[in-house]
Amino acid sequence: MRLFPLVLILALTGCSANGSGDAGRFPPLDTMKTFTAASQLKGNYRVAGIDGTEFTSLHDGFEVTISGDKIEVRGNCTSNGWSYRFDGAKLVTAVIEGPTCRRAVTDEEAALGRVFAGAVKASPTPWDGIMIEGTGGTVTLVVD
Repeated sequence: MRLFPLVLILALTGCSANGSGDAGRFPPLDTMKTFTAASQLKGNYRVAGIDGTEFTSLHDGFEVTISGDKIEVRGNCTSNGWSYRFDGAKLVTAVIEGPTCRRAVTDEEAALGRVFAGAVKASPTPWDGIMIEGTGGTVTLVVD
């Protein structure tokens, strides 16, 4: 039991209060190149944040699957999905209509739908994820 406080102190000394402890390990976000090919997006993800609200504050845990030409969000009322393609570095999406919900869409589902419908850019994050940005806001995805 006496070892626990020492381990805790050693662990905390490696962290900084402002989160800059990892600044040297990762390149600045503004220097990371945007994605330009579907092969860079393919995978299964969890939503880590929507419009700056991180996953710990979200009411739902959204799962996102991105294939070579489609973005799908499972288990919610946002939509069946969105087709996507790249026009150079610009991400272009289109809603794929599907069944509608039998309940009101939550604020988070609506926000996620707006992000994917208005997406124009996809970029890597330093923590093995993707940030999708556009006219409808931003969503951060992490590998599931």
